[in-house]
Amino acid sequence: MKKYKIFIILFLIFLLSSCKSNSKILDQVNLSESIVSPNDNKSPIEGTYKLTSKIFLVQKNEELEKKYKNTDLIYISNNLVQIDDRFTISPSFKSRFFNFLDYTKYKLNDTKINASNIDIDGTILTISDGQYFYQDIYLINENNITLLYDGILFSFKKVSEGVPKDIIDKANEIANNEVNNNIEKNISEYPSILIGVTSPKKDSNDNLTYVYKTYFIEIKDKSYIDVVNVDDIIYPRDQGFWKIGIEHKMGSDSSFDQIYAFPLAQGDKVTSRYNLGNKKNIQISFIGKDFIGIENTEYTSSDKTYGLFNYSNIENNKKSNIIEIAGEDGLKVMQDEIIKNLPEKVDSKKVEEFYDPENIGIRRNNGKWEFKTNIIIKKENGEAIIKDIKLPINPIIDIFSNNKLSITWESIKNKVPGAIDAYTSIDDRLLLVQNLNELLIYEIDRGVISKKHLGSIKFAKDDRIISCVFSSPKSNKLWKNTLISQKPMPKIIMDE
Repeated sequence: MKKYKIFIILFLIFLLSSCKSNSKILDQVNLSESIVSPNDNKSPIEGTYKLTSKIFLVQKNEELEKKYKNTDLIYISNNLVQIDDRFTISPSFKSRFFNFLDYTKYKLNDTKINASNIDIDGTILTISDGQYFYQDIYLINENNITLLYDGILFSFKKVSEGVPKDIIDKANEIANNEVNNNIEKNISEYPSILIGVTSPKKDSNDNLTYVYKTYFIEIKDKSYIDVVNVDDIIYPRDQGFWKIGIEHKMGSDSSFDQIYAFPLAQGDKVTSRYNLGNKKNIQISFIGKDFIGIENTEYTSSDKTYGLFNYSNIENNKKSNIIEIAGEDGLKVMQDEIIKNLPEKVDSKKVEEFYDPENIGIRRNNGKWEFKTNIIIKKENGEAIIKDIKLPINPIIDIFSNNKLSITWESIKNKVPGAIDAYTSIDDRLLLVQNLNELLIYEIDRGVISKKHLGSIKFAKDDRIISCVFSSPKSNKLWKNTLISQKPMPKIIMDE
C-alpha cells in the first residue's frame, strides 16, 4: 500500500509539472502539440453571450471605437457562430490548453502586454470554417468567455443556453442567397483579392534593395473592377490586419536591412524588428498568417540564403528550424536531399558540414509554394557555387492557407504560355496568372477557364507575388476600407 501511495504522489507531481510547462511563453512551445479536436466536431460551449467589457491592448483610436461601438451579442452553436457581421454556418472546433496571457502576447507579438484578468491557464477554443472565418475564444469559466480581435479583448457573459431560431434562419438565408446568386444569377460579388508583391530597386548608392506593395482587387461584376494599391505588405492574420516589410538602413560606410511586422491597430508603433546585421539584399519571399520567409539574394560563401520566422520570434532574432516545421522526418528529408546533391568526391557521412537546420525557406514554383534549402560547394580553384535544393517535406504545423490549384498547371500554361505563377480562389471561381508583363484575372466555370480575361494589372518582369489571400464577398468592404485607410497610391486602371 505504501508503494502504491508513493506511485500516486509521483504521478501527480509529473502531471502538475506537465501542465505548468504549457504556460511558458509561446516561442518555447510547439502550438501543434497542444491542439485537440473535440469529439464529433461539437462545440464545448453553446449559447447567446452579451458583451460585458472591452480592453484595448493596442492604442485606442476613433476608428476602432466606431467599428465596435455596436458590438453587443454573439452566438455560438454547432450550426452557427456569429460575431458582429462575421459568421459561419459550418464551423469546426479545436481546443488548445495554454496560459491566456502568453497566447495573447504571441498573437499580438508584444511581450509587454499586461492584462492580469487573463493571466490564467485554460482552454482556447479555435473556430474556423476552413475558408473565411476564424476566431479564438478563451473559455474563462462555464458562463464567461473572452475573445481577441483587432488588438481588443472582448469579454462576454452567457445570457441564454441556446441561439434563437430566427438568428440561425437569417444566417442560413444570407448564406443560401450567396450560393443562389452564384449559380442562378451569375452576377454576385466575387471574392476580393489581396496580393503582396516585392520588386527590386537600387538605393542612392546603387545597391540592390527591395520595395513592397499590396494590391486590393475588387471584382464587382464582369465589367467593373477596382484596384487599391498601397506601400508595404498588408496581410489579414487571424486576429486582424498586419503591416510587414523590410527597411533598408543607410549608414556612413555600410547598410543593413530590418524586418518589421506589427498589427495595423498599433499605428506606426513598430515593436517587432529583426536586425539582419550587415547583410544586404534581403528579400521577403513568403508571407503567411504565422510565418515570414526571407532569402539573401547576395550569395556569398559566408551567408545563409534562406530563413523562416514565426511572427512571435522576429523581435528575438530567432529563426525557425526544420524540426519545428516538419519534425524529425523533415530533418531526415533535408539530409537525404543534400546527400543526393553532393559532388561524388564528397563523403556523404560528412553531410552535417553542408546543412543548417535553420537554412530553410519558401518559394513559388509552378503555382505552388515549395520548401527550399541550399548548399555551398567549393571547387578546387576556391570558387564557391550555391546549389538550390527542393525539400519535399510535410509540415506538422499550418503554414499555408491555400496551396493548391483547382486548374492544372498544364492547362494554365496552355492558356497563357508565358505564365510564371498562378493562384485560384478558394471557391474555385477565379484564376490569377502572372506572366512577365502583367497579372491576368480569369473566371473559372465548372473547371473551365474563361476565353477572355476579366482584367489585368501591369507587372514588371522581376515582380514577385509573396502573398495572395482571397476574401469572402461579405468581407470585401472591410478589406477595401482597411487598404484605403493606409493612404493608397493613385488609382490603377485595369486593362481589359
